[in-house]
Amino acid sequence: PKIDGVMIAKRCIPATTLGGDFYTFVSNSVQSLSQKKQLPGVIEYNDTQENILGIAIGDVAGHGVSSALVMALSFGILGKIGQRITAPKDVLKRANEDIRKFITNSQISHVTAIYSVFYPQTRSFIYASAGHNPALLIKKEDQSIQELYAQGAFLGMYPDENYDEHEITLDVGDRIVLFTDGIIEPINPSREMYGEDRLKQCLLEYATQPIELLIDTVLDDVKRFSKTPVLKDDQTMIIIEIT
Repeated sequence: PKIDGVMIAKRCIPATTLGGDFYTFVSNSVQSLSQKKQLPGVIEYNDTQENILGIAIGDVAGHGVSSALVMALSFGILGKIGQRITAPKDVLKRANEDIRKFITNSQISHVTAIYSVFYPQTRSFIYASAGHNPALLIKKEDQSIQELYAQGAFLGMYPDENYDEHEITLDVGDRIVLFTDGIIEPINPSREMYGEDRLKQCLLEYATQPIELLIDTVLDDVKRFSKTPVLKDDQTMIIIEIT
C-alpha cells in the first residue's frame, strides 16, 4: 500500500515449495476529531479522515500442505478483520476465534502472529502479539534497538483469549523490524544458533543501508552463518521506515 510517511520493504522465502510464513498489509481509514480553535464558550473541531496502515506477520506451526493451507486462511482472516476493526488486540482476539474453528481437528496446533497499526499523522504505532517473536525498534537518534514485547497466546489454541496492546510514538528515520523464527533459528556446523543478538548486531552495523538492501544483507548474513544453502524453515522479514 502507498501510505504517506512510511516506506516498506519485505521478503518471504519458503523453505520448500509450500510455506507457512505469511504477511499482509491492510489499508484503512478512520474518522477523527481535532480541535480547531477555541473562543470563550465555543470550541470548534475539525472532522478529518486519516489513512492508516495495518501490518500483519505470522508463522503457522508445521510444514507441508496443511501448513500452507492454514497460512492462506490466516492472512486472509487477518486482512478481512483488519478492514473492519482497527485495534490490534481486537483483531487478534477475533482472528483467534476464527482460526480455532478451522484448525481444532487438523494437524496444525497453532499460529503465531503480530498485528500492528501505524497512524501517519501522529506517527503512532500500536501493536499486539500472539506468541510471536517481538518486533524490533531501531531508533535513528541514538542507533539503539529495543524489543517490542506484548503478551498474548498463540492463535487457534485456546478460546476466549485476550491480547495486550501497546502504543509507541515513532520519529522520522526510526525503523520497525518484524520477522519470523526462520531468521534467528538457523544453526551452524558448531550447533550454534544465529539468534536475536546476531540479528540486532547486523541491523545496527548496516543501519545506513536502504531498507530493501538491509533485508538482503540480513538474509546473506544468516546464510553465511549457517553455512548451508538449504533452508529448514521459512524466512520472512518486514522493515518499516518512518519518512
